[in-house]
Amino acid sequence: TILFDSSGSMRQPRQLEAGRSVVKHVLSWIKPNVDEVSLYSFDRELRQEVDFTKDPDEIRDALGGLEPMGATSLYDAVAEAARESALRPSPRRAVIVVTDGIDTSSTMTAAEVSSLASSIDVPVYVIAVVNPIDHPGTETAVGGKAQEQVQTNLTSLAEWTGGGTTIASAP
Repeated sequence: TILFDSSGSMRQPRQLEAGRSVVKHVLSWIKPNVDEVSLYSFDRELRQEVDFTKDPDEIRDALGGLEPMGATSLYDAVAEAARESALRPSPRRAVIVVTDGIDTSSTMTAAEVSSLASSIDVPVYVIAVVNPIDHPGTETAVGGKAQEQVQTNLTSLAEWTGGGTTIASAP
């Protein structure tokens, strides 16, 4: 399951395009006609954009229609996407989250979500798309709310589920 952040904070063209590029890169790992993938987007609510499919082009096509707006219920969306993924018969399940890392309105915490995802054996992988100035490890990194949430809450959430976190700079 690919979970794409379509909240208002992703409205910046650089963020949105970087997120789309990340998804296209992830899709290059999918074996057509073998692996199944679905696309969900979220702001305050979770929406299934593409049902599970063996055709990665369906996901690529749907990316262009995503319009960022609204608050961000990141942790709630991860929890629901993990629940949906757990219903799939495949032994290879995961949630890949593409986000800027800012949660503004979830009712669940990162710890609660990681506990839930771990209990149903769905690892969570977070690919955080941040502005180059906020990318950790660079001379220009200034930090901020997104970087702090990625480095603490999201990294812990992913690791506790057996997943991981990667940070990608928007171009």
